[in-house]
Amino acid sequence: MFVHNINPVLLQLGPFGIRYYGLVYALGFLIVTHIVVKEVEKGKLKQLNKESTIDLMMGIMLAIVIGARILHVFTAFNHYMNPFFIELKLFSFSIPIPSMLAVWNGGMAFFGGFIGVMLYGYFYCKKKKINFVELADIVIYPIPLVIGIGRIANFINAEHIGPITSLPWAVQFPGFEGFRHPTQLYEALTMFTLFFILHIIKNKKSKKIKTGTLLPVFMFFYGIFRFHTEFFRINMLTFGILTDAQWLCILLVICSIYFFKKIYNLKNPKLKIITH
Repeated sequence: MFVHNINPVLLQLGPFGIRYYGLVYALGFLIVTHIVVKEVEKGKLKQLNKESTIDLMMGIMLAIVIGARILHVFTAFNHYMNPFFIELKLFSFSIPIPSMLAVWNGGMAFFGGFIGVMLYGYFYCKKKKINFVELADIVIYPIPLVIGIGRIANFINAEHIGPITSLPWAVQFPGFEGFRHPTQLYEALTMFTLFFILHIIKNKKSKKIKTGTLLPVFMFFYGIFRFHTEFFRINMLTFGILTDAQWLCILLVICSIYFFKKIYNLKNPKLKIITH
């Protein structure tokens, strides 16, 4: 069993602190941007070049953060109403800001970020006349890896706590009684598994695998994995017998089946075959 006493701040520079949580988002952005740029340089998404790809990724990152934060605040509204303002200390000054804007303290909802990036990507592709599913395949591939690292950051932040257990890998988190399931690490493991699945599909040399396959595969397995790990989280918003996230997981799986069927039945000359 493990007693959690990890400092969530990696480095403190005067009034500014570098937190693992924020570092993960920055690292994730760099990883995804690097992969997308490399794919563009290989000749994919001919409407883009390196500079426009970086601009696209900046927009995607912003859409993820805004969408994820809005949904999180919506589902935990009372938490951000009391207190509504917190003090942001800058050198010798203290500036009151709404607590819902303090993203560096954690609190991002995956489904909000997913909706945000899907909407942004759809309208961006429509404007630039880019094949949406081709872009989605490239962008979605490293996302499970980023989410998995993010769950480790959640563990460091001691958030998304699990119920009490006597298992040998249980963790005693600060502010909580007893030893509990390290649910964040369970979720990290499922995301690394999902990344491995996408990696196999992406590199499988088969003309039967069509462009756009990775998006519904990601949606399907994320929904399945997240639905089960939700049983190991406490203080979740529930609707009936399931949490809000579990209902969204069911919807995500249904949508993944619809998209998968549409991709493989769609007779569209733009829908190219992956021939890695």
